[in-house]
Amino acid sequence: MCLINPDIVREIEVLAGSQADIMRRLGISWNCWISIVGGLPIRLSVGERLRDRIMDRAGDLPGLCAMFPSIDHDDAVDREALAFGFLTKVTARTDTGMPICRFRSVRGARGGVVLQSEMAP
Repeated sequence: MCLINPDIVREIEVLAGSQADIMRRLGISWNCWISIVGGLPIRLSVGERLRDRIMDRAGDLPGLCAMFPSIDHDDAVDREALAFGFLTKVTARTDTGMPICRFRSVRGARGGVVLQSEMAP
């Protein structure tokens, strides 16, 4: 499992587009995107696939150019720093007794609005 850097999530949101576009543009499902926006862990393979897709388009995102500046690359993105800061590996634990939030929309995930009925037991 992994978490995607929230600063990077804000910068790549422009690529997400609509529910129909996200698989084509980022290679992930809409449900994974909702989890990412909500700061929830996703499978490591999904995070790595997303990172690979973003690395291909990093030069098109001015925010990433500003966050990871480089003088060595034509598109001004330090790709090594971006790859290093993109995700954090985490261990999924089910024995904490804490409910896991389930978001139904990107808007809900951004606001952290979760109803008690939307929380897993």
